[in-house]
Amino acid sequence: MLARETDAQLMLDGDSSKTKVIGGLLQLWMHQLGPARQADETARRRCHLSLLILLARIHMRLNNVSGCSQLLKLFKQLYTPNDLQAVPAAYRVTAFYYLGRTELNSDNVAGGLDLLDRAYRDCKADSENVKHILRVLVPLKMLHGDLPIPELLERHGLQEYVAFRQAVQTGDVGLFERSMEENQLRLIANGSYLLLEKLRFNVYRRLLQRCVQISRTFPGREWQPHHLPLDLVLGVLQQQGVDTDMDELECMLSNCIVRKYMKGYISNKQKIAVLSKDGAFPPPTDDWWREPHFVSSA
Repeated sequence: MLARETDAQLMLDGDSSKTKVIGGLLQLWMHQLGPARQADETARRRCHLSLLILLARIHMRLNNVSGCSQLLKLFKQLYTPNDLQAVPAAYRVTAFYYLGRTELNSDNVAGGLDLLDRAYRDCKADSENVKHILRVLVPLKMLHGDLPIPELLERHGLQEYVAFRQAVQTGDVGLFERSMEENQLRLIANGSYLLLEKLRFNVYRRLLQRCVQISRTFPGREWQPHHLPLDLVLGVLQQQGVDTDMDELECMLSNCIVRKYMKGYISNKQKIAVLSKDGAFPPPTDDWWREPHFVSSA
């Protein structure tokens, strides 16, 4: 209730000072209460865990990444998986959800995926919270190549993800870009816009895979099987309604290579992508999530 009133007040006047004050009070109460030290201190454990969850929610609402990271470390120090099994499922689900999102903010994709998966498994199938969990979990799983079944999206009212699923499955970059534009405000409000933004390279990867298949059966082709003419890719993109040119395409393909969505290099002179003969499209890795770091020369 306290967190909901704080969120409502923040939405009304745009003032985060009240949220910060309440966050400070929660932190003080949690410090005074202290964690449960005996196995039979069930009430103390639940109360301490509730304050920890509320504080995590407020830090996330304030976009306080460092505050969320500190709570994550505290949580790992005080609670083991066995401790969480001793509390009601509602506590576990809420804790796993916020801690999973905190792990994602820290670029720990594997940890975030594991915690959100636990939250989904422990949550009641008919609970409204399932929809909130799936808003984060579905894009994360699609990033790793695991597409949701359409029935799941329909059952939980996530129709906005249907087009993204189709775009990733078919490599339709035009559909992806239109869906991002049409659902922009809703995705920002749900906190899933940046997650879906990262799927753009997945869509391009699938498009390139399909273009390679087409190029190898192209009648009268004059290129090697591991060569991909960029004119072919550009033509497909234009048919999908994507407003782009050769320079932008080469830039996007370079990003796909740097981010390890594909292996190979671009021949600017010949206007072809030379793909690796040994697994040109490697399986998903955590590098797909992280932003690449470039080292500038002195």
